[in-house]
This record gives sequence, structure tokens and C-alpha cells, in this order.
Amino acid sequence: MTQIMIKNMIDNIEVALYFFRVINPDNFYNKDKGTPLIDTLKDFSCYATIPTDKEFHAYWLRAKLRTTLGYRPKVVIQDIPFAAGKRFCLVINVSLPKILFVSNLFEINEEQWREVIDAIYNELLYFGVEISKRELEETPHIRRVDFCKNVIIETPVEEFIASLQKLKKTRAKTFKEHKETIYFITKKKKTCIYDKLCEVISKASSDENDASYKLAQELKTLQAFSNIHVIRVEQRLFGLQAIKQELKSLIEPQDITFKTLFTKKIASYVLSKHWTKIATEERFKALLLGEKEVNVILSALAKVAEQQQIKNVNPLFPLYPRLLAEIGEEATNKAIKAMRKPRTLVNYKKELYALVKHLPLYHMHLNDYRSITSAITNWDRFSLPININ
Repeated sequence: MTQIMIKNMIDNIEVALYFFRVINPDNFYNKDKGTPLIDTLKDFSCYATIPTDKEFHAYWLRAKLRTTLGYRPKVVIQDIPFAAGKRFCLVINVSLPKILFVSNLFEINEEQWREVIDAIYNELLYFGVEISKRELEETPHIRRVDFCKNVIIETPVEEFIASLQKLKKTRAKTFKEHKETIYFITKKKKTCIYDKLCEVISKASSDENDASYKLAQELKTLQAFSNIHVIRVEQRLFGLQAIKQELKSLIEPQDITFKTLFTKKIASYVLSKHWTKIATEERFKALLLGEKEVNVILSALAKVAEQQQIKNVNPLFPLYPRLLAEIGEEATNKAIKAMRKPRTLVNYKKELYALVKHLPLYHMHLNDYRSITSAITNWDRFSLPININ
């Protein structure tokens, strides 16, 4: 039995590369035409010898091809005839942990940077494409990056997500998929929170000799005997402009490369920012408080007001937590705004949360919230006692 130490950081990243050589064109397909032999490791002179119909074309890696660990990244060669000086590009979307391990349950850390670069290079070579390692490290052409963190919590993920569903992330649409996944979505950003063990088990192969099948069986045994729950918090950023906007306080736009994104400081910053947009501790406590009877809520808040020597407390404060728990934050805010000025709601919530902040409250979901916050902020490690040999 192995204690697997997990220190999460980046899961998926999508980049575009321009210096590459196609060694085995037969590994790629296009329904209308074959893959051109491309050599850009030295220069772009080969473009002049490759005919063009002045149309965009994409050459995809054949579906049957997998890495030595059974993983198939997205690999596509794009022919963009009117791109100034860079007609062909190689777009790769790869889960960094899956390049190194059986599953992205096992994440990576900063010390594995060189190992990640070598693994991507070797796997692409296996697929019939040679790239420049230096370009991969220094490319500014980042099209997507997913930061992630796995956290062990006390309660089933499904129950915790049911509570999160009642909260509203600023300027985002909320979607709940099945019982164990919730999304907070804007045009270029997506916060995903889900049951990681459930996902790994459900996506495992049915082949008993496959590594993913063996991992799933280990996780099922672990759940049966230890009642472990693992929640995944993941922030996906789509497009270079969204990435630049997200990180403008940490890094200059011109300095954004694959290598500069590969740090726990940036991952922690991004995840913390979006996690607190979903729920501060005061908001989460108010939600849990609303599960109690109105008289209990009133008594609890009155006691805190007395202890903190706060006078002129609004007697309607118990109403907001109660509505929050029953109909959710978005519906509650909408109902109140329909009757009062928006500024009234802002001040009302500010005063309420000032009370709730000092409220002693025990709830397993609150413990889970604090575990997630600590893991994201402090980049806590955790271990899973499983055998992956």
C-alpha cells in the first residue's frame, strides 16, 4: 500500500507551436487531403513548396493512437493559409498529469517541470511529430489553462455541492450536472467543482488489464473501508486575453509563457480568487444558519450582537439566511431588490455578515469549506493510501 502524496497545480493546457517536423504523416488524417510534410525546426522555407487551396484545413491525430499510459491528448495540425509568416501550427491540448501518471487524480508540482517537458516531447515524437523543447517552454501562444486542487472532505461531495448550488458567483451562470458536479460559467472562464473519485471511477476502462481499471478498483476499496471523499476545485481559463486579464496583477502580459504559468503561486492565486467569489466564510455560514428555525437564528444573532456590543440590529436579519437556504442566493437577492433599492440590499448584507462573522457555528459543511479554503490558499498536501503498481 502506497501513500500517494498529491500536490495539485495545472491539469490541462493548450498551446500552439510553430517549429515542428512531421515524421509520420500517416498518424494524421484530413477527410479531403493528406498531411503535408512539414519541417519548421530550422525555418519556414518548406511552406513555399507545399501547395495551398487557400482554405483552412485541420489534420487530426488518429483516434486509435494513445500514449504508453493509454492517454490520447488533442493533437491537431492547422493549415492557416493567410497567417503572416506562420502558415502551419501544431495545437496540443494535454493533461499534464496524464502524461506522467495513469490519471489526473495524481497531480504535479513545480519540481516536475523538466519531467513534464520531456514527457510531452517524447509522446509527440511517439505520435510522429518532433517539436522544439525550447519553443514549448517559452511559447506565449497559450489558448487554455486549467488550474486545479483536490481536497479530502468529511461529507459526501454530492451533499456539499447541494449547498454550493444555493450560492451565486458574481456575473456567472450556475449549472449543476448530475449530483456531483457544479459549474459557474462566464464567457471565457469556468469554475468546476466535482467529485473527483466518482469521475475517475466512472471513466475507467472495463478492461481488467488496463491501469485505469486497476486504479478504479483501488479507489472503490478505499471508499468502502475509509469513507474518503475527494472534491476537485478547478478553474479553466479560455484564450490568451482571458489569461492575461486574470493574471495582470501578478505577471506582465508579455511574460506569460507555459513556463511562467507552471507555479503554485499562480495556481493558488487563481483558485483562491474564484473560490471566494463563490463563497466567503460569512456567506457560507449565513447559508448554513438558514437551515435552522427562525427563532433559533434570531436568538443566535441577538447573542452575538450583545457580545460584540452592536446596537440597532435589524430584527429582519433572520429572514435573509432563511431565504438563502430555501430558495438560494440569486432568487433571494432578486426578491429583495424588487421591493427595496439595490443599495439597501448591499448595506443589509454587509451588516448581517458582520454579525455572522463572530457567530460560533459547528457544521460539517463549514469544516469542509475551511478545508478547501486552506488547501487552495496554503497549497496543502494530502495522501491517498492506494497501490498504483
